[in-house]
Amino acid sequence: MINVKYIDKSALLNNLDVCKKYCSNIIVMVKADAYGHGVKTVVKILKDKVKFWGVANTDEALNLRKFLDNTHTILVVGKSQNFGQLIKNNIDITIDDFKELIDIKNFCIKNKIKASIHIAINTGMNRIGVKNIKEFKRLLEIIKSSNYIKLKGVFTHCFDEDSVDNHFDKQMAKFKRFVDCVKDKDVLVHIGGSFCLTKSVSKFVNMVRVGYFLYGYGSAELKPVMTIESKVVKITHCKVGEFVGYGKTKLSKDSDIALIPLGYADGIPFNFADGGYVYIKNKPCPVLGRICMDMLMVDVTNIDIKLDDKVTIFDNAEYYAKIAKTLPYEILTNFSKARTKTLIK
Repeated sequence: MINVKYIDKSALLNNLDVCKKYCSNIIVMVKADAYGHGVKTVVKILKDKVKFWGVANTDEALNLRKFLDNTHTILVVGKSQNFGQLIKNNIDITIDDFKELIDIKNFCIKNKIKASIHIAINTGMNRIGVKNIKEFKRLLEIIKSSNYIKLKGVFTHCFDEDSVDNHFDKQMAKFKRFVDCVKDKDVLVHIGGSFCLTKSVSKFVNMVRVGYFLYGYGSAELKPVMTIESKVVKITHCKVGEFVGYGKTKLSKDSDIALIPLGYADGIPFNFADGGYVYIKNKPCPVLGRICMDMLMVDVTNIDIKLDDKVTIFDNAEYYAKIAKTLPYEILTNFSKARTKTLIK
């Protein structure tokens, strides 16, 4: 395979250790194919280190269960579809309304099976979650009266956790009012996302959901985990005034152009053409012309290269995001589409 996605095992383990310095109980988020890193690969590296995993939906949960036995807890941190499949596969379900809970209860009674649920609390993000304490108490009463439903956790999500203002503190104060209604001390109380680790998290919180930090971003202590490499597949000498790629990019000098077989279908941002570089023999080579669907061209003038030379396409999402004027999260998750072979190094 010409294109290879390398996952750095030592970097991933380092990042997990850093996260655990802040909070020993971590829910590893592997939604969106482990933020583009490859869920199967990440699980292979971390499954002996982690027992709690988070995903976004039913399909991701069922796929993850293929790689993890029932000693590992999987939680769908979102609105669940086909909750019957989740329950039968011992996957924890998030709920935030009365109808969901009643439907789950009736399913469990009919099938003589138990469900583990987490209640999402809306503390200000207005994405998912119970917003009213009275409604929350009603859900707790239904759970308490049923032998078929176990309250495994309550959680919220922090929408401004990396800010210098006090939105985080306000959310935590509101969250605690809900948590104080839960009398079972064995219930998990968790928050996300990663930047919560850098806050002074109240003692009533006993778990943090982590994604971004785990994959190497957000703190100087962390190491980016993913690198994408390719090869030079063609070198073309062009004269001044010729064009490169779509959009009539005109050359201002005689140039040697190297062709790399990765494009926007593989997750390379289309805007990466506006100032982006790849590296060949540790030398920056500027992208020329627009990014194509499955190819891109770079300027290798005055660089001694040959066919099949290694090209480092990607090694830092924050750099990519700055060039493409987007978020590192989007860069990482877009690489889940990359047509590459994934290797652990």
